[in-house]
Amino acid sequence: MAPYDGWAIPAPSAYVSVEARDLSPLGISFLSPERPASENVVLMLQSPSQAAIYVTARVVHCDEGFWNRKRQFMIGCEFTGRLKH
Repeated sequence: MAPYDGWAIPAPSAYVSVEARDLSPLGISFLSPERPASENVVLMLQSPSQAAIYVTARVVHCDEGFWNRKRQFMIGCEFTGRLKH
């Protein structure tokens, strides 16, 4: 996940790893140690057998709590588009 300004594709160093929880055609939720820095994000989705895809999303909720015995944020996002990277 990386913050997205709506124009520039984030640099590789801007991405942080997050733990996906739920994935649907409309959005995704994931755990992150930090609150997202912006309302819009880019998510790099990749499986071992396929190339990465980059999707844009809008943060629709961000709840702080304890998951996996750690204080984290459960972040829910609605997909808004796909980027050519």
